[in-house]
Amino acid sequence: MKHCVLCGNESPLPFMEKKGGLIVRCGECGHKYLDLQPQAAELEALYSEDYFVNKDCDGGYGDYFAGERHLKINFRRRIRIIEKFQSGGALLDIGCGPGFFMESLSSNWTARGIDISGFACDAAAQRGNSVTRGLFDPALFEPESFDAVTLWNMIEHFNDPLRSLKGIHDILKPGGVCGIYTCNADSLFARVCGRYWHLFIIPEHLHFFSKRTLQEMLRESGFEILFAHSEFLFFSLDYLVERVYKAFGRNPDRHKRPGFLKNILNRIVIPVNFFDTVTVYARKI
Repeated sequence: MKHCVLCGNESPLPFMEKKGGLIVRCGECGHKYLDLQPQAAELEALYSEDYFVNKDCDGGYGDYFAGERHLKINFRRRIRIIEKFQSGGALLDIGCGPGFFMESLSSNWTARGIDISGFACDAAAQRGNSVTRGLFDPALFEPESFDAVTLWNMIEHFNDPLRSLKGIHDILKPGGVCGIYTCNADSLFARVCGRYWHLFIIPEHLHFFSKRTLQEMLRESGFEILFAHSEFLFFSLDYLVERVYKAFGRNPDRHKRPGFLKNILNRIVIPVNFFDTVTVYARKI
């Protein structure tokens, strides 16, 4: 089994099997993670066009682009929090997808994105965003060159999130801010749902944080915690229906819905909080 990236324990305990994958739990620090070390080629294949636009919806998103409206509402709320600690400057968005977050920034920022998905990078570039294709590697960027780095729905995809956070620390300027949004596998909702929790997504998610383990990892990487909370997020009803179906391993058959119904469900956007995620803002000491 893989060792724990947080504390180094080499004897994790089996926690759950799902979709042919084994999630393990560290007996020392409690961190949960998938006992899998995918290679770069496997990840590139996983995050193809089908990950973002998939009618069968077995993995990834039924239509990521249909959620642009609710995603940008959430992104603008996060930007306002970042700007309480850093008013502007150079920003790197890791796991930028088609670039919706970068497009939500004010003119105070100069944004750059990176993503392993060639499809997402092409879409982001076509929309006028500055993007780099590939896995995050701090060697691609000048040390202390960014005022902010963001990882929205991203850190759980890293093979080694601690190593990645240390790399992010290196490319941030002193006082630079890091924003992270991820799942909280120790939340009450996750424990009640068990194997049907909607964020036990295999094999995309490799790590399943708690608020405590995420903050410990940030401190270990040289950050101080500024603010952490479980935020209300806005989602379309179409997206929520899709997530419920997927949590139970079923296909929502989006392509069988009448077009008018899909449009109505996409237009209705509501705030939701199951208190099973955590958003953390941290500063480079």
